[in-house]
Amino acid sequence: MFTYLKDFFRRHRRKFVFVGVLSAASVFLWKYGQQRLKEWQEREAAECLAFARRQHHFDSNQRTCNMTVLSMLPTIRQSLHKMLDSDDLTQQLKNRPANKLEIWEQFKIISFSRPVAAVYSLCMVIVFLRVQLNVLGGYMYLDSFHGNNGTTASQSQATPEIQKQYLATIQYLMGKGIQDIVAATQQAVEQCIAKMSLKENLQLQDVERIVGKIRRKLEIWDTDDFGNSTTSLAKYFLPPEDEHGLTDNELKLDDVTLDDQIENIEEACCLPQNESMLHRLSQETRDMIER
Repeated sequence: MFTYLKDFFRRHRRKFVFVGVLSAASVFLWKYGQQRLKEWQEREAAECLAFARRQHHFDSNQRTCNMTVLSMLPTIRQSLHKMLDSDDLTQQLKNRPANKLEIWEQFKIISFSRPVAAVYSLCMVIVFLRVQLNVLGGYMYLDSFHGNNGTTASQSQATPEIQKQYLATIQYLMGKGIQDIVAATQQAVEQCIAKMSLKENLQLQDVERIVGKIRRKLEIWDTDDFGNSTTSLAKYFLPPEDEHGLTDNELKLDDVTLDDQIENIEEACCLPQNESMLHRLSQETRDMIER
């Protein structure tokens, strides 16, 4: 019996070796496949979680922007009403003045300017807030991973104080920015409809044509070459800056010696970290708006 089995294994030993190797290889491949599948599942879960966090962060920024704009609407409406007030003209017309035609012309300019300025002001406030919140949200998202994925302190650290100072830069748009928009709008409207008769009946196509002319004067610097024109709305968002990327308050204009330039650069390198971070946020905002 044992001799028979011994002879049987001896005759088929190659087959047994082959089956053993095949079985071992199959088990190894099975284990390896399970390990790779587990790693892939974990990686996919991590990517889905990261995407969900980014999406939640983005949606939260948009909700914050919408709520902030709603809270700013009374201020914007009050500013526009103050700068484009027609109540005084209406009261003058009730008294039947001698210069009634001149007052009606002013009333015509204000009537066109108010809706155009309101649309531009509101849209620019929304755009500026969205850019601000998304730029700031990116740094805050990096701060949540501070120390991970190679993130260093110089790449993040948007402290609450920096956030407060950065978001406060919208006050320029809410103040002088809107004033300049209203002034530019009135000038453009006056140029476009000054010769239009008060008795003229306007169709929808006429209103579209007039609004198109107003837009071209507001949004384009060079009206003689529309193919190479440049939109000028960015100047209303932030204070002017020189060609070096710093505002006029931060750097002296032109005509400085090489030693003065080197001294300015050294002083800029020694700025406190908060001021440097705030300047970086402002520059990124300006770059986004000017694109």
